[in-house]
Amino acid sequence: MSYNTSKNLLTKFIILSKMKNLFYLVLLAFMIVSCKNEEVQEIKKNVSNNNERTMVTLEDGTTATYKFYIDESEVDEILNPTNYLIAMSSKQTSRDSGLINVYAFSTREHYVNFGNRVNKKLVLSLLFEERIQEYLTSRNLDPETFEPDQAYLDFENQTYEDLASGRVTKNAASLVVLYDSYFSGGGSSVIMPRTLPVMYPGWNNRVKSYTIYAVSGTMSMYDKRFYGKHLFTTFDWGMQRVSSVWAWNSFWDSKMTSGVTF
Repeated sequence: MSYNTSKNLLTKFIILSKMKNLFYLVLLAFMIVSCKNEEVQEIKKNVSNNNERTMVTLEDGTTATYKFYIDESEVDEILNPTNYLIAMSSKQTSRDSGLINVYAFSTREHYVNFGNRVNKKLVLSLLFEERIQEYLTSRNLDPETFEPDQAYLDFENQTYEDLASGRVTKNAASLVVLYDSYFSGGGSSVIMPRTLPVMYPGWNNRVKSYTIYAVSGTMSMYDKRFYGKHLFTTFDWGMQRVSSVWAWNSFWDSKMTSGVTF
């Protein structure tokens, strides 16, 4: 075989190899787009087309209707969530449907009083986040860069114990599972401890749904590290997976940075 012939064969081999790699890259891109489209279609199937801001289909196949309240007066919708926001599920109104009640309060006092009436000590998470913020401020610690050391963890744990005062094992949402997917069948999950000042590595702004495995108790979600910028507090979901893709819930989609349960 001549030198030129060998050279030509080598050139053709290189070209074919590049074409083969390009084919696989195109195939991979197509698969990614297809998977994304399937996820979008799955999301669309789980949000009612009838009135997508007030009705959703839950993962177990039942439907639920939103009702919105501002200072306990019913409104059509809550357009601007406040710092004092509650999302809760009531008992099913029939075999196949239920209610998702969302309450926004204009004052701390109204928020706390409502919690007391429904036997939820909402003041505990408020006091907890305030004491954590005071700790950081008094020591000139930047919540965006500070990493929890042992002194902080000891303070946080003692603060929690003082506020819970024996209620932990009886009423706390002792097990919360966080997911990075909207629905079951894909993605990853982590177990949330009772206090989570900063997210697990790689989980910041990643949570898309959650499940509270407890009969009672509350879970508060925050947009900032060390319990800053309260997104909402939730309870009474009865181990139902709650997804941020449900119509109005989208305001907390992939925003969780810290959280606490009581």
